[in-house]
Amino acid sequence: MIVKLNRFVALTSAMLIVVAGVGCGLIFPSLDPRLTDGGGGTLISALDKVAQGNLSGLTQDELQLLSDQINQAIQSANPGAPVNPLTNEQASAILEFLAANNLNSPEDFDAFSMQAEMDPDSVVIPPSLITAFSGDAPFADPDNPTPEEIEALLGMVFTM
Repeated sequence: MIVKLNRFVALTSAMLIVVAGVGCGLIFPSLDPRLTDGGGGTLISALDKVAQGNLSGLTQDELQLLSDQINQAIQSANPGAPVNPLTNEQASAILEFLAANNLNSPEDFDAFSMQAEMDPDSVVIPPSLITAFSGDAPFADPDNPTPEEIEALLGMVFTM
């Protein structure tokens, strides 16, 4: 019984330290207008969806929160590294891409990768994805991107 109680106290203390260290954005919605205009959510709700294998269930705001946390980690590890916050348009386009290709879990990404190599035409690229990132990855003809341009776009989107 004492061991269980000690474990409970240790876990509770660790959770309080994490919440204090990360900030209230974990539990409470952000006050940043960029993170409150696309379906809402918190870092906890976003992480829960990721853990449950429900990436396409993320809201635009949750995806932006996750992206911002990754950007902060990159900046902490490498101050001055170039990071770009996702715009509303970019977050929405990524979510459309995830939903169109049934990408919800790491296993889905593995299967998607193999399927894309075997049949590149099976990959669904919503026009919104090209539009949202066209400033970062220019296309010769945005209405008819080449396979190389699409590969470069996806590489850029998923390594931002």
